[in-house]
Amino acid sequence: MNRGQPLATLIAARVLGPLLLAFGIAMIAQRQRMLAVIEGFIDDDNLLVLGGALSLLIGLVIVALHDGWRGFTQIVVSVLGWFSVIRGAAVLFAPNLVRTAAANVLVNPQIVPIVGCLLALLGLWLSFVGFTGRREEDEPLGQIR
Repeated sequence: MNRGQPLATLIAARVLGPLLLAFGIAMIAQRQRMLAVIEGFIDDDNLLVLGGALSLLIGLVIVALHDGWRGFTQIVVSVLGWFSVIRGAAVLFAPNLVRTAAANVLVNPQIVPIVGCLLALLGLWLSFVGFTGRREEDEPLGQIR
């Protein structure tokens, strides 16, 4: 029996879905612009620190409000939250590793639309689940376990 999704999962899917969909479409439609953004981002240490802090903040909010591992959608949202935490920490504490990874993307620009397609599909799916999913009746938002 499908019990529905916790409210925190639906809210996270409603936020992350359109965000990932928009980024994915931008990466597909504006590949050169995204490559220029990546290059400018890794060249500017101020932007790198700000981006790392924002990624860490967003990831920590997701993990704090939603750390469920019971269903597929919960797992995807939790993985995205932890990925954001790890990425933010990596940007702040291992910037050369991030710069090396970004340089590999710049050398292989065909990666950008491929990642864009994956992000757009994930965003579309999360949006669908978030806006059409049924809420679990007994799970209040932000319940501390």
